[in-house]
Amino acid sequence: MIMLRFRSLFLALLSLIVLLGVTLVPGTAAAQAKPKQKIQVLTVYSNSAYTQAEALSIALKRVVDRSRDWTLGKGDFSLEVLTAALGCEEVPDAACLKKIAKQVDSERFVWGQLEKQGTQVTGTIHFESPEGSKQTSVSYSENLTDASDEALLQVAQVAFLEITGAAPGKLKITAEHAQTVIVDDEAARQLTNGGIELDLPGGEHQLTFSAPGYASETRTVQVVAGQLVEVKLSLRQATGGGVEGSIGADTGRGLSTRQVIGIGTMGVGAVLLAGSVYSALQVSGVNNDQDFDRYRASVAQGEDVCERAKAGRRYPSAPDPSGIADQCSKASTFQTLQWVFAGAGVVAGGVGAYLFFGAEDEPASARRKPRIDTRVGSGGGYMSLSLPF
Repeated sequence: MIMLRFRSLFLALLSLIVLLGVTLVPGTAAAQAKPKQKIQVLTVYSNSAYTQAEALSIALKRVVDRSRDWTLGKGDFSLEVLTAALGCEEVPDAACLKKIAKQVDSERFVWGQLEKQGTQVTGTIHFESPEGSKQTSVSYSENLTDASDEALLQVAQVAFLEITGAAPGKLKITAEHAQTVIVDDEAARQLTNGGIELDLPGGEHQLTFSAPGYASETRTVQVVAGQLVEVKLSLRQATGGGVEGSIGADTGRGLSTRQVIGIGTMGVGAVLLAGSVYSALQVSGVNNDQDFDRYRASVAQGEDVCERAKAGRRYPSAPDPSGIADQCSKASTFQTLQWVFAGAGVVAGGVGAYLFFGAEDEPASARRKPRIDTRVGSGGGYMSLSLPF
């Protein structure tokens, strides 16, 4: 009877886990993504703007990393070093470019040269491929020496899109109350007086707008290469005193982040409880084993069966004690796991239930919510946890 109850509970928990898995796991993409093409970026050459050339080279590599169509080749190559090693001129000719392609193991590569002119740096960026050569000019302030500077990344992105044949489109954003916008999960960009203009590759892009005290809003926009696209919106004030980036904020759109984490945590709790039930079944299986029963019946009342088996005590018509000792070890291990899984499962389930159902109907002034603030960008991210006490 006990075994049947255990089995029913085990099957019920497994059903819950399967249901959660079906709910939470996203569907498989209907079509495979187009494979990325390998490209190499050579360190831009300069004899008068070395720092700016180094920063532009890194920015170009970051643009490739962000690209949907390209992947950066292995290795770190410098135009200056390669031309010297191959006996080429500072501006490589067609024959030298073929040698460089073999040296960097990529048919497609980017190279360029910069020079300082007053407070500006100017130069030419080239793209070599089996289809031929393309080039574009760049000119920007000499103050752009940080490869992570969004202004320099914009210069690099526009140049890269032009030489690879994918001219960018311009996106003009007017977002009332918004302070930041995240484009395609990249680093957040600051809006100035609720506006910003961006150069983006043609195609679909996801924009997420946010500001303290306002509900975040996500829009999908189709950027057309070489054309201007405008987006206008106004953020709504968050209900219940929610703050963008805080778990528990009510955006009025489906499940909140807090509820999603709550569901996931309850799923973890269900898995742990299933592990506890499985461990209990293993212990019960040892107790009901025929060989174990026969050996136990041979042991004098009051003596420990497992201690006798581990000591190698043999009895007439009883199984070999070594096998019984192994079963004792198995039962002991699963008995420990049973309680560990049960405790952890109850805790995880309780935390998940609190996150999913907890205290959403209380007035904002009567409570302080736990907060998890996250920021993620191309260079990394951070997470901070705030708990009331």
